[in-house]
Formats: sequence, structure tokens, C-alpha cells
Amino acid sequence: MEVSEHLTWEKFWSVVEGKEQLYLGSNTRNELEQKREQLLSILQEGKVIYGVNTGVGSLKDVALKADTLEEFQANLIRSHAESVGQRVSRSVTKGAMVLLAHSLAQGLSGVSPELLERILFAINMDYIPRVGCFGSVGASGDLSFLATLMLGIVGEKPVYDALGNPHVLEKFALREKEGLAVINGTHFSLSHMIHLLEKFKRLEKMTRWTYALHLETRKAIVSFLDPLVSQAKPDPYFEQLLSWLREVLKDSSAVRKGGPEVQEPYVIRCFPQLYAPVTRTLDNVDSWLEQEMNIVSDNPLFKDSEPVFQGNFHAESIAVMSSQLRALLPLMGNILYQLQEKLLNPEFSRGLPAFLAEVPGLNSGLMIVQYLSADLLSEISMLASPITIMNQTMSTGQEDVVSFAPTSNRLLERQLELYKYLLASTLLVTVRASRMANIEVSTAIQEALEFYLQTDVGGERSFSDVIEAFADQL
Repeated sequence: MEVSEHLTWEKFWSVVEGKEQLYLGSNTRNELEQKREQLLSILQEGKVIYGVNTGVGSLKDVALKADTLEEFQANLIRSHAESVGQRVSRSVTKGAMVLLAHSLAQGLSGVSPELLERILFAINMDYIPRVGCFGSVGASGDLSFLATLMLGIVGEKPVYDALGNPHVLEKFALREKEGLAVINGTHFSLSHMIHLLEKFKRLEKMTRWTYALHLETRKAIVSFLDPLVSQAKPDPYFEQLLSWLREVLKDSSAVRKGGPEVQEPYVIRCFPQLYAPVTRTLDNVDSWLEQEMNIVSDNPLFKDSEPVFQGNFHAESIAVMSSQLRALLPLMGNILYQLQEKLLNPEFSRGLPAFLAEVPGLNSGLMIVQYLSADLLSEISMLASPITIMNQTMSTGQEDVVSFAPTSNRLLERQLELYKYLLASTLLVTVRASRMANIEVSTAIQEALEFYLQTDVGGERSFSDVIEAFADQL
């Protein structure tokens, strides 16, 4: 793929997963060379350019001597490489490299083709630097993450292949503007967010399947699937859910159109109303992220003979998207928890024994699985507070509103890990209940949940191993 091409989800993942390589086309090379010449011409005219012949941050007014400009660019990545903690995954780091290369290839940053070729070489060879997960506030770019990354790219620290073997690349000298251009972007925050959205989508899909299995397990009254309901609420995401459920349950012998119970509890009857905002938000974030993948995240940008000072390096949009997803997980978790309650509580379970115990009293069944779920849900909920309520002032007041997008992403990653176990626990409860109720599930549900439905979930024992196995599948 030519590195300046418009990025799509498919193209991004194709390169990150090593299915496709990036190359620098002749047109992109020519454009980079032209912009580079413009930048050097501006410098020769004696104009002041932030981060090129001045310091950075609140040191923006400190002028630099002409013979120190290359040394300054090298110093930028050395001094800014302050990431610490657990290593960011290879996939997230490689994604950040792809996004960085794509941004630079748009020709607005003033970097040389040689720098871009060095980054592409590392991507195509799958040589990935190691970067700590703490250190960025998501403003002025992911400075510490990208600087740590670049120490490997320019040969000052090792890069690592897929087997973990270290390699030290030939030294590469950064020139005017290039040190700033490679650290002044949101590429790590964005790559992490892209990866987290993919995880979220998988868990969201399995949440719907778990709910569908629950409907069959409790022989639910599904009058709420009547087309009249979506006619009365003309929301496309709402209708998509209803249509999906009707299709999934079309050959179900368990669900009912009516019964003596008249209508179901909210978590059953109102699921489409509860869940449509989830699918709507995911769709919105998906399209929003694809736009973010194609921005030029740097400052200054170069238009003809003048630098343009602006703020595309700011990750506030990523922070907001991440916060939106974190706000969804307590809702989704509460749905799962209530689905468990409706099968474990004999007041609601339609003839199933308390806690799905085979001999209630002598056996406790899945009583403590619900305790586990309550523990998981409490932390998921505590992690949902929007990052936009936070702010700190950086660089003696020059950088006064920061996004904390990386922080929000770390919280989202933790939530998704917890939610995975909550979903696995709910699958355990639902599968065991379906067995005890002798339910013959619909064809679609049997195919989607085959692994879980074939797992032995009977007896009085510890189910930690089953929950772990279910979580691994998710």
C-alpha cells in the first residue's frame, strides 16, 4: 500500500497484521522534497519557526543558533522519551508507527523522504521498539511514547522482532523539524483506541448472543419483538436489534408470544431500548475514528512559504470517544448482572432451582458466581467517570487544557478485561440454566455459542476454570 493513501479500517489492520507492506511512491516523495525545500527556504530567510529554531512548550521564545538545529532535534526525542511501566503491546505500537508514517506522508510536516523511509523500513521488517504505557497526557501529541519509539527508529535503542530478538538499526540523524514532527502527534492514543474498539465490538456481539440465549432459556414472552414496536419508535438502531432478534429466534421452540405472566421484567422486555444506544455509539465512534486515522497530527504545518501554527496534535476527540465507550460498560454490565439474577432467583427463573443448584441447600450452585459478577461490575462502574472532568496545566501554563486520552484508554482497557469475565460468568449461568430447563436452542444460537453450549457446566464444583476458558474464547 502506498503510504499516503486514504486509510480505512481494512488497510490499517492489513499493515498492522503484516498482510501488506507500505511503500513510498514517487509522487509522495516529490511532494515531501518540495515541502522540505520550502521549510529550508523559510529558515534561510531568518523567520522564526516554533520547534525548529526555537525551543518548545513554554521555551517557545528561546531562539536557537543555526549550528545547533540538528542537535536540538536529537535532543528533543532524548529528553521527551520518558515512558515507563508495562510495555505497550507490539500491535498498538506498530499501529502508532503506521499512523505516524501516514501523517508524515501527507507532506505538511516538512520532513525528508529519508526519515519516512526509515520508519517504513521498521514497519515492513516488523521491527518494533518497546514503549512504556505511562507518560503521555494526550496534548502536544503523545510526546513520551513517540519519543521512546523514535529512539529505536534512529538507532539509539534496540527494536525487536516478533520473536523478541533485539536489533539495533544504523544511526539516523534527524534534521530541522524532524524531531518535533515525529513526536508531536496523537498516534499512540489513536492506535490504542482503535485496538480497544475492536475488542469492544467482539464483546458487544457476544453480549447480544448471551441475551438471545437467555430469552430461550426462560421461555420468554417476546411480544416486544412485534414490528409495531419499531413502528412506534422509528430509530434505525432499535429496529436493527429487533430485526436481528427476530432472525435469530425464527426457529425457536422455546420463546412465546404470550403467557400468564403477561409481560417480562425490564431487562428482558426493554433490552432493545436499553441496548440501541450502545450500538449507535459504537457506530458513531467507528466512523469518527476512521476520520481521525486520516488527519495530519503535527504542529506547525507548512502551507507554501508560511508555517501554520495550530493544534491538530491535541487528542481531545480521542479522549471523548474513549469516555463514551467507558460510559457504556456499566450499562451493559448491569444488563448482564440482571440477566443472571433472573435465572438464579427462583422468584423469576420459572421453575429453575435457586442459584441453579442441583440440590438446593446441600449445594450452593452458582451463588458465588453472582458474587464474582458483583465484584467485577463494581469496578467497571468505578472506572466509567469521563476523563473530561480532569485537567492539569503543563509547561508553565503554555499547555493549559490537556486531554488525558491515554489515561482514558488505559481505564477502558481495564474495563474491557473485567467485562470479559462478567460476560463469561453470565454465559456460564445461562448455559447451565438452559441445560436444566432442557432447552433445544435455535439454529443460529447453537452455531454462535457452540463452544459454550458444549462445555460441561454441571455438578457442584469450582467453576473458575470454566469462566477462564469462556473468557479466553471472548
